[in-house]
Amino acid sequence: FDGKDVSVTIANRGVLDARDLLVLLYCEEPDTPKTRQVAHKPLPLVRGMESAGTTFEDVALLPGTEELWVVIDTKRQLSAAQRDAGVYSLRECVGVG
Repeated sequence: FDGKDVSVTIANRGVLDARDLLVLLYCEEPDTPKTRQVAHKPLPLVRGMESAGTTFEDVALLPGTEELWVVIDTKRQLSAAQRDAGVYSLRECVGVG
């Protein structure tokens, strides 16, 4: 996997536009001692009920990486209810290989 391109597609299932997202790639699960951020890119807009994507080129993973995680940082646009519920990001393991 090392040195490969990683394409990420974000589906906005809500009716409101999502703006100023930050898409981050991590080696290993975020918020654990082994994790390391290896790339990030802004995604300015994902319209409501649509999808948008971005590609990270030539991603270099750390030796021994077993998992690759994608995190979508939504902190800049959350409602008060979402902040109160602790919803700050969406994350998913996309594997390695």
